[in-house]
Amino acid sequence: MVVPNGTGDDIMKQTVYVDILFAVNLFINYFLLCLTAKVTRIHTKRWRMLAGSALGAVYSLFIFFPEIPSLLSAAAKLIFSITILLAALPIHSIKVFLKTLACFFGANFLFAGLMMALWLFVSPNNLMINNGVVYFNISPLILIGGAAVSYLILSMIHRFTLRKAPDNKIYTVTIEVDGQTATMDALLDTGHSLTESISDLPVLLAEYKSVEKLIPSQVRPVFEPSQRVFPVPPEDSSWRRRFRVVPFHSVGGGGVLPAFRPDSITVTDGQHPVRVPKSFVAVSGTHLSDGEYEALMNPDMIENTIK
Repeated sequence: MVVPNGTGDDIMKQTVYVDILFAVNLFINYFLLCLTAKVTRIHTKRWRMLAGSALGAVYSLFIFFPEIPSLLSAAAKLIFSITILLAALPIHSIKVFLKTLACFFGANFLFAGLMMALWLFVSPNNLMINNGVVYFNISPLILIGGAAVSYLILSMIHRFTLRKAPDNKIYTVTIEVDGQTATMDALLDTGHSLTESISDLPVLLAEYKSVEKLIPSQVRPVFEPSQRVFPVPPEDSSWRRRFRVVPFHSVGGGGVLPAFRPDSITVTDGQHPVRVPKSFVAVSGTHLSDGEYEALMNPDMIENTIK
């Protein structure tokens, strides 16, 4: 497709190949999302990364539109960036979302700068920029080289400037209440910072089905997703002292979750069991994964204990 490049007396026409434009942007966005996930330590699925990358590639088609005002172009880019991140990465709080968005933009700026420098060094004549979208017939070697250099630089920045934290990984968690136990897989999510507001103790977020057997039948209406009415447990119930309501905030909004204080939680990576005596368990009415794990664990529960 032939697209005007320039304004006034300097207008030229340049051929833009849609397949090349889409493929290159799909690759670049996938790389940038992988980099963002690495820096923020967010665990995600490959199909979600591909979906987010495809949305980014769709945005590149804005190059065929007539030139739009800078503010409108910036707003469109911001909206697409937010949509891309929400499609590609599981984000559970506004704080994590803002951090992830900043990392994504940082990766974009660094990559764009390096690619521009490489292209200007090699051949500056066929570069085209329209509506914030950059197009040039770049060789695969330059593209791969720019991606590798960007990845190396950002990895070094991440290694030497960010606080070290446990990698997102799945642990086995056993919750004990009144002699009853429930065992499940839990993802150690460095973006999960949920705490009980009064005690400031860390909170394990678990699916209802995984902890249902720990909850007495007369108390279950407080926790069941289909019947959740949020009364406190009956006064004659020992669960009255265990019960809490935990506020949460996420990108899609906020609310409260019913929670209880267990007698203990034991976390193991298969080799190093760690007993966590002081914590809470919040109960989720939705599935937290596609079967990989049933709970999300606050890193504060085992920080500086399991390496």
